[in-house]
Amino acid sequence: MRQSELWFPRHISELDKCSNCFTKYDPVSDPRHPGYQDEAYIARRNFLNSIASGYKYGEPIPIVEYTDEEHAIWKSVYNHLSTLRESYTCLAYRRNLRMLEDEGILSPEKIPQIRDVNEFLQKKTGFVLRPCAGLLSARDFLTSLAFRVFQTTMYVRHSAKPHHSPEPDLIHELLGHVPMFADPMVAQLSQEIGLMSLGASDEEIEKLATVYWFIIEFGLCKEDGQLKAIGAGLVSAYGELLHACSDSPEHRDFDPALTAVQKYEDSDYQPVYFVAHSIKDALVKLRNYALTLDRDFVTMYDPFTRSIELAINASWGQPGCAAPADVEVVWLSGKRLCGKSGVATGNLRFDKEFGSLMTEQGGRLSGVIRHISQLAPAYERLHADIGATTLVNEKLSMKGF
Repeated sequence: MRQSELWFPRHISELDKCSNCFTKYDPVSDPRHPGYQDEAYIARRNFLNSIASGYKYGEPIPIVEYTDEEHAIWKSVYNHLSTLRESYTCLAYRRNLRMLEDEGILSPEKIPQIRDVNEFLQKKTGFVLRPCAGLLSARDFLTSLAFRVFQTTMYVRHSAKPHHSPEPDLIHELLGHVPMFADPMVAQLSQEIGLMSLGASDEEIEKLATVYWFIIEFGLCKEDGQLKAIGAGLVSAYGELLHACSDSPEHRDFDPALTAVQKYEDSDYQPVYFVAHSIKDALVKLRNYALTLDRDFVTMYDPFTRSIELAINASWGQPGCAAPADVEVVWLSGKRLCGKSGVATGNLRFDKEFGSLMTEQGGRLSGVIRHISQLAPAYERLHADIGATTLVNEKLSMKGF
């Protein structure tokens, strides 16, 4: 079966079919879970999961009345993290969390409603929150990111271990992911990982999920020569935040090709963390990694219709083959290009030294290059150097044909 024949959602409403959750650490049967055999906690968790699992696209996000104990856990974690924020978290996190506080959305006093947080986030970067009933399969989770949708749990971690949760919980989602998804670079990075996952093989999904784990969940960057947390799993868990920024674990430079095959620890602190020079550096490296992926089609996200379109198939881009009339410019696996103003006259390759497309005969193709994973229009006008390539939100020149 060709990649383009594999099913994946084409419209955001079809994410209703992408809610396959599994329980890796079951509080009923797994003694590693902090809430192991706590009947009251298990009942509460099941109740909140039943609300989340009943959610459908287009419905208002349910209002939840959290208990005094849940608010107390939130307050404890919030206040403890506040003492570490300036020293251990990245500038983007601090800036966006402060904005959430200034607008009265986040405070240590009570757990906010997901609906209110969602409204803020959508205005910032177009990301939206969608309730889910637990840990999603990697494929469904990444697929959601392609639509700028983040599926969030509704339950709160157990009070026995507030400094670290072995699974996603509401504190992790709201104090960890939301401030980072409010950053345009992180939003773009996350969506591009999602777009790369559409139609991917199981092996590729595992690699992309691992890249996501080590940069969006547990990533670090350097600011003013100091290690700072990018990852939501760090900025929402003060125990691991201190551990990650200490000399105890191993720190490696972020390289998606190597990161993708690194084993990770999901029940305790990581022994290895990956460090990007900056969030922008991580985005650049991810885009270079995307060039190595083998695809027989290109996906494009339309933010106006909230839909995914296939922009190319394997036959286009071959010498003598014209693209369909409605395709302006397309890439195939980062190697071949064709457009409606002409046909491909030869196989093309990207020359990183000169920052341009070159034919096999050595002739240079003029014009700006837009790569497969950047076909999704951003909510903001994103102009950024991506190594030797430049990304813009304009149509491309085809003067080289």
